[in-house]
Amino acid sequence: MSNFDIIPNSHHPLIVNNGDDDDLFIITNNPRKTNPLKKLILILAVCTVSILILISIAAKLIVIFKQRSMNSRTNQNLTSTTTFTIPTTKKPILSSTKDSFSPSIPVNGICANATWERNAITVVGGNGMGINLNQIYATNFYIDQSDTIYVSDFWNYRVLKWNKGASNGILIAGGNGPGNASNQLYPLGLVVDKDGTMLICDERNYRLQRWLPGALDGQTVISDLACSNLMYDGEGSLYATESLKGRVLKWSPGSIKGSGTIVTNGRLDFPHGLFVDRDRSIYVTEWNLHTVIKWPVGATIGMIVAGGNGQGPNLNQLKNPGAVIVDQSGTVYVLDTSNNRVVKWPKGATSGTLVVGDINGGSQANQLWFPGDLSFDRYGNLLVLDFFNYRIQKFMINRISCDAKSPMTATSIISK
Repeated sequence: MSNFDIIPNSHHPLIVNNGDDDDLFIITNNPRKTNPLKKLILILAVCTVSILILISIAAKLIVIFKQRSMNSRTNQNLTSTTTFTIPTTKKPILSSTKDSFSPSIPVNGICANATWERNAITVVGGNGMGINLNQIYATNFYIDQSDTIYVSDFWNYRVLKWNKGASNGILIAGGNGPGNASNQLYPLGLVVDKDGTMLICDERNYRLQRWLPGALDGQTVISDLACSNLMYDGEGSLYATESLKGRVLKWSPGSIKGSGTIVTNGRLDFPHGLFVDRDRSIYVTEWNLHTVIKWPVGATIGMIVAGGNGQGPNLNQLKNPGAVIVDQSGTVYVLDTSNNRVVKWPKGATSGTLVVGDINGGSQANQLWFPGDLSFDRYGNLLVLDFFNYRIQKFMINRISCDAKSPMTATSIISK
């Protein structure tokens, strides 16, 4: 596997290059030894390559135009039969009730003895890199209570909606190439209301966008905000990470506008993953320091709850942690991105336990390659965005591993 580096001024660790300067070639001519035949062959080769590149670009533009045309007709049909209410500034951008937002963990929690199948099934993508509706090149996703998955397909400048069991996504935002128009996006973190209204971090355009169901354009809710992840707490307050500014911001229900309130005292080192538990404690991953930090409500300093032993492959170490989730018992589930695995750290632990994946990485059903995002569905199954395999994997929870003494009993988990 190659080593990948963060592009300067990038706000998200999955916006990468391979840092390989050997891929650059320079063709020069020696004026003292000019061979007319070689020069003619070189000119013909350059012309041939240029023609092939133009053909490839034209073909890609045709595919994009066809996809957008189909989506526009679909959206026009939706808007002709459906009326959407735009919230006023006196109300939250999304509903603030607890039932409106899908939790990252099941309502009943995760049992202490839970394990997951090591071989996953692919539920989104898995068809290589590309722009077709069965392909993704994504950084983040969101799963709702009906198992519908919303994918921030960053490198295709769009958001796709994948209904449960579908083999193709549905274009619901963006899809018009790179740019800063109201119908264009560089999507990263997102949250979705129960009626399908989305808030999306439009990272490179420095704005938070709201997209109503069926809309062809987004509405700017907050400007001058380069967020990478979003999350609501149980009271409807919105939280966002700003990686380059090293902070987490909060907006109270009904006041999702302006610059927000900084809730992490002091500068974090490239904060990325974000989770808010039921007590409103904030958990954030520090990509460059290889740690997970907890900030209880009102705290003036955070505490390390995972990692903190330098970067590395050992189970008491992390290497570029991404997404993070914390269950009802305080167990921290962290996406150990550059180690190609998910590990869990029980409350107070000094070392983690392997959940899925392995440090070698790969494309098999039991492997991940630079995973980008993490969530549980309502049954306790584990979903992981597998970045360089262009797919989302579902690892089924092992019901036998949970007994009657655990917070979630075996009979209360129904794998789907």
